[in-house]
Amino acid sequence: MCLRSQGSVYLLIACLTACIASDPQHSFGEDPPTQVIPQAEWEARIEAALNAQGEWEFEDVPLKDVCEAIQEKLAIDVALDVKALENYGIDTQTPITRSLRGRSNRSFLHLMLNELDLTYTMRLGALWITTPEYANSLLTTRVYPVGDLLGRERALGESSREWATLIQAVDSPVGSWCGSWPKFRLVDGTVVQAITSQIAPSTWDFVGGPGAIRGIQDSIVVLHTSDIHEQVAEFLTAYRAVINNDQRDDVEKQTVFFLGQQEVSAAIRLVLEQPFTAEFKDQSLKEVVEFVSETMGIPIVIDVHALEDFGIDTATPISVKFTETRLRFALVRMLSERELTYIIRDEVLFITTHEKAEESLLIGLYPVRDLVEIGNDSWIEPLGARCDFESLTNVIQSTIAPDTWGTVGGPSSIGALLPVPTIVIAQTQDAHEKISELLTTLREVKKQ
Repeated sequence: MCLRSQGSVYLLIACLTACIASDPQHSFGEDPPTQVIPQAEWEARIEAALNAQGEWEFEDVPLKDVCEAIQEKLAIDVALDVKALENYGIDTQTPITRSLRGRSNRSFLHLMLNELDLTYTMRLGALWITTPEYANSLLTTRVYPVGDLLGRERALGESSREWATLIQAVDSPVGSWCGSWPKFRLVDGTVVQAITSQIAPSTWDFVGGPGAIRGIQDSIVVLHTSDIHEQVAEFLTAYRAVINNDQRDDVEKQTVFFLGQQEVSAAIRLVLEQPFTAEFKDQSLKEVVEFVSETMGIPIVIDVHALEDFGIDTATPISVKFTETRLRFALVRMLSERELTYIIRDEVLFITTHEKAEESLLIGLYPVRDLVEIGNDSWIEPLGARCDFESLTNVIQSTIAPDTWGTVGGPSSIGALLPVPTIVIAQTQDAHEKISELLTTLREVKKQ
């Protein structure tokens, strides 16, 4: 849809002017106030304990004893959902072998539970170890202020409902304009669309799932599981970083932001670009991984459970030689021969099967103002520049892993986000690397 006439535009501007109010607002991209519904004290204490760094080492220790050790060390309640685990065919005496240093306690917990196909949530004052099915039945409501993400001038104090009515009245194409305009209320537009299309898209109520998301005033209200809440919070934080970078003049404004990719994960990416020299002769996969981890100074974890299901043993012999080879190239060459790959997750380099890697879609926010803006249309100034998202997304979907996108029945997705022109992509790590290379090349060609 598009604006019907110049008169409609003037009518819209007049209506917007009438909506000016005196309430103080947050600057565009400025950190918002604390959540309207803050976490309970016990939830905040558990979150802080999980975010702290820790050192863990267990070898054939029963799951029950591991949970008791976590409770004692972190000074939080840890509860095993014994009934759910028994129904899932898991005994509390299941032996755990896992070690991790220099990473968050959250990372250790994710890696440990991943091998058992278990997860955790927060319930009744405790960190609750349970099955994914039970965790998905425990929905909580949180409110996220997003007024600073809506591209509105500080002086405007309009309500979201009024803006939504105005937009509908003129059939405004939310997602078509860039620049300082439009001051459209995106609570019922692209912010919600980006979240629901990229974060667990099959779990929202409008497609038959249990989760819900609604906009009101300058906030979105989300009903979902704790892990989805975590991703929503990361998404909003990442977009704020995109907005802040967009207001700068240096190259950092083109930085890609990935959900769940903390500074330690960024450090791993830097190491992957470093030269690696080594020769292995009939050494086991486990020994090779330990050597690379120690030599390059990054934590590497083997997804033993996935490899066993795929019929691969960690004792598989490896004979290969590398000379000043980028580490990521060396890993791909070494692992691809065994139909394996790697991803970065839970603050470690994770070696797994291609099937498991494809299940772990990574969500990235790509600032693309310089690639989608196509100039002002003089007849609608001062509304700002047009954005051609369609051409860019078509190029990406046609040339990068074309059979994996939702348009052809695949699991991956791509969408646009305004007011700072951004594309949001859920794809595999390998595809993200190719997308980044493509955008870099397009920028270089454009400069020429």
